[in-house]
Amino acid sequence: MNEIFKVVRELIQENDMQLASKILLEVAEQNSSRFHNEIIGHRASLRQIANDERKGIATDESIRKQKKRIRYALLEVTDEIDKELSSAGKRRSLNKSSNLSKGVVFEGTVSQVIVQQTEKGLNFVMNKEKIIEISGNTGNVSISAPLVIADTIENSFNALAKSDFTEDKVKTLLEQLLKDINELNKVVPQGQAKLGEKLARDAETLVKEATSSEPRREWYELSVKGLKDAASSIGEIATPVLETVNKLVKLLLI
Repeated sequence: MNEIFKVVRELIQENDMQLASKILLEVAEQNSSRFHNEIIGHRASLRQIANDERKGIATDESIRKQKKRIRYALLEVTDEIDKELSSAGKRRSLNKSSNLSKGVVFEGTVSQVIVQQTEKGLNFVMNKEKIIEISGNTGNVSISAPLVIADTIENSFNALAKSDFTEDKVKTLLEQLLKDINELNKVVPQGQAKLGEKLARDAETLVKEATSSEPRREWYELSVKGLKDAASSIGEIATPVLETVNKLVKLLLI
């Protein structure tokens, strides 16, 4: 069995249908275009279901039935494309040249943030995407970062979104700090990846303390010191992080 279709079937059975349909769409675009519109339709339906579920405007039973219907439809399309490629002798070229995007979509509770990491495997590129809802001063934000810091970024944005934080200037700067760290992690040398992770952890601590009911100055100081030390060790490319931290210091440690 072709490894790509094996993965797709497993993902569908695991209810990861957004990811499965994304892979199917790219296979169809490259090798079997007649299924393209059908897959686009299923992906649109999945997005609508996720939206209805998030807003609570559909019953659990209705959501379950809709997902079941799409699951069977995607399995059928998978079988059809698999058969077509096999009979057309395209299987070898698919294995050789596929460079498909595999994106894992997560739904969170806090405007839109995407955290991505690319890794190679199964003859195609897998892009893991983490989508969360953020309500903050920065509005909708598109963020891409190594997966290892995805949960840290999500936790930080969640803390900001769920808090009763009233200091708009501080909140905006904290969101900016998270975005600066994200941008830095896109270009930080592999040998300094741990410093990038440390920045995310220290930023998470700073956010939690800033949004707590009784923030402690000593934790501000420790987090700020950690952020400054890590950014300084990384070098010039971390200048935006340092600049945002210095702005926060003027508001938090006066």
